[in-house]
Amino acid sequence: MAARPVTGTITGFVLRTARESIPRTQAAMAETLGVDLATVQGWESGRRPLANMRAVDLLDE
Repeated sequence: MAARPVTGTITGFVLRTARESIPRTQAAMAETLGVDLATVQGWESGRRPLANMRAVDLLDE
């Protein structure tokens, strides 16, 4: 049986590192980006691919 590919893990780690360097909480980041807290948590954990968010929206703030 082939291993299931992991997606979003590296991107989530990079997002978390960037968020913590600001510093900003997950809740504050979610509010800034106009998404739910669960969305930011999903991105950072790798459960939700960050590719669903436009890069310009991440860079706008």
